[in-house]
Order: sequence, then C-alpha cells, then structure tokens
Amino acid sequence: MANPFQFGRAVEGDQFTDREEPLRLVTTCMREGQNAILVSPRRYGKTSLLKTAVRSINDSGGHAAMVDLMLCADRRAVADEVRKALLPLSRGWLANRVAQWRELVASRIPHLAITLEHGGYETTFRPVARDYDWGDAIASTINLMAELGTRDAPVALVIDEFQKIASIDSGLAGVFKAIVDRTQGMSLVFSGSRRHLMHDLFTHEGAPLKGTGMLIALDLIARDDMVRFLMQRAAGAGKPMSDGVAESLFDVAHGVPNTVQLFAFWAYQEADRRIDDEAVARGIALAVDAVAPELAVTFSELSSVQQRIVLVLAREGAIAHPYEASSLAAFGVEQPATVSKALRRLEESEIAWSTARGWQLVNAAFEQWLLRDER
Repeated sequence: MANPFQFGRAVEGDQFTDREEPLRLVTTCMREGQNAILVSPRRYGKTSLLKTAVRSINDSGGHAAMVDLMLCADRRAVADEVRKALLPLSRGWLANRVAQWRELVASRIPHLAITLEHGGYETTFRPVARDYDWGDAIASTINLMAELGTRDAPVALVIDEFQKIASIDSGLAGVFKAIVDRTQGMSLVFSGSRRHLMHDLFTHEGAPLKGTGMLIALDLIARDDMVRFLMQRAAGAGKPMSDGVAESLFDVAHGVPNTVQLFAFWAYQEADRRIDDEAVARGIALAVDAVAPELAVTFSELSSVQQRIVLVLAREGAIAHPYEASSLAAFGVEQPATVSKALRRLEESEIAWSTARGWQLVNAAFEQWLLRDER
C-alpha cells in the first residue's frame, strides 16, 4: 500500500485533519465580506487550511482565489502575483460578457492587457514609465476584483506570506491600508508565518494595519485529534500503530503537523507489519540524517550564546522562565538582556519560539540532531 502520510507540502482531502474551528472562522469571514488576519508558524498547516477554505468558497458558488508573496522582491512582483488572481475570480462573471469585461479593465487598470484564448483569457501588464508606482496597479487590480462580487457572493482574496511586504518597502503597508479603507464587498485574508513581522504589521501599537480585520491565530492540532488521525491513517494503510506509539510520535515532533507527518512517513517505511517504537526511532533517525548537513550549518551560524541556549532548549524540551537565575546559569549568561536579545534573534530566524509550554525549538529534527551526541 502507498504511504498514508505526506509532508513538505500543503495537504488536502483526507490528509487535511481537524481544523474545523479555524476553517469555519476563515470561511465565514470570506463569505461575509469581512477581512481576516491568519497568523501561524511554518509547518502548522496554514497553507493547507487556506487552500481548503478557497475550495469550499468556490464549491459553494462563491469566488475566491489565493496568491503567495513569498518570492516577491518588489512592488511590480506583488502586482503581478495579485494579477494572477483575476482569472479564477472572473471566470464565472466573464461568460458572455467579454466586451464589457474589456471595458471594465480598461477603465480601472489601463496598463493591463487582455489576450483572449480558447476557453479563457490571459493578462499581462503593458510596459510603463520607469517611475510608475506599482502600488497603484495593486490597488486598482484588487478594487476591480471587488466589483466582481455581489452582496450575496462577495469576492475573497487570500494573500499568503503577507509579512514579505515588510522587506520589500516600508510604504507597501500603507498601500494595503488604503485598499482596505476603500474596498467594499470583498474579503481580504492576510496570512503570514513570521509572527513577529505580522504583529508589527497588524497588532502592535502603531501598526499600520491595526484593526483591519479579525485576528485568527492557528495553533497546534489537539493531541488527541492528531493521535486519532495517525492511528486511522496507519491502520487504513495496513500498518497499525497503538495509541501509545502515536502519542510518543506526536510529542517528539512537538505536535507540529508537518513534522508529525514527516516522522510518521519514515516510521511507516521502516515498519514491518506494525508501526512500533523501534520503527518510529529508525524513521526519525532517517529523517534527521537527511537534513543533518543543513542543521550543522544552521548551528554553526549561531552566536556562542545562541548555541548554548539551543542546546539547553534541546535538553529540557522547553524553558518556561528563561530569565530566572537558574536559566541564566544553564545558558552561561549573566544578564537577562543578553538572553532576551538572543531569543529575539532565534525567533526571527525561526529557530526557537515562545509557546504555551515556554521557549522551545521550532524544528524537532534540529532538536533530535542536537541530542545525538548526548545519548
């Protein structure tokens, strides 16, 4: 049988598990024309949830599309990425209204060229003056999308990895604030995986986009739900695992969905007829071996204080009070400010983060790699 676990990419269908409440919140905002801000660390299943939400809206007769700003380096690239959403959003509206559509585009976005093709159309931006502000193209394109919606079926646009605008230029946040202020009858879902950057944009005092939508924080899937998912998937693929094995797999992966599936994938490969503790251990070792060179580089690029902190986090699992005397002694640091600065850098690099348990390493594979020499 095929391996029932997937990792490293967004999952859909029966691979998507137990996100009913955040999915309900996101889809409700999209259907009702309300804006939302989804904040989630990488590997938590954010993209899977958003793709499921977009499909749900479209399957129910609405109009939703999703773009990703991760590879955008300037305003032109952001405008191009947003432009790509026009085709899926306008497909139903366009039927038998080509001339009207061309007139609408020409009046709203004169720099956008339309090329009709069999079964649809393509769009490209025409050459513009060097000093053209591509922020205007972004705003005009999104405003045009809003006109495609109706009171009963508003348009929804998901913008994933939105925190990228912070590194493109400081004025882009203002462009999107103006879009939010002027756009009616449309839902914008701003999604990001860098928590500190998303909070700088949306929640901190003086944030340029503060109050522009409902904040939704995507947490870990509940332990019992993920354990049930692991057991059902494993049994369905002919290699069952006990609840104890599933629980230990969940715990060693810190409950992070992508890491849980990564370790489960290799445990399934290593198992004979059942996935037991030995198969899980061999599977984790394989997964860690595959990325060991990359992990070694990551560790070598840390400062000495950061290296000591990640080693302690690996040994302890989590540190709830990193500024107490006992923690400072374990880190080999005298001043709490030194630890605060190091933790901030580790969080910005997505190496460590603050969780309900305390500060812990983001990547469970990194933790397992650090612990190898101590076993």
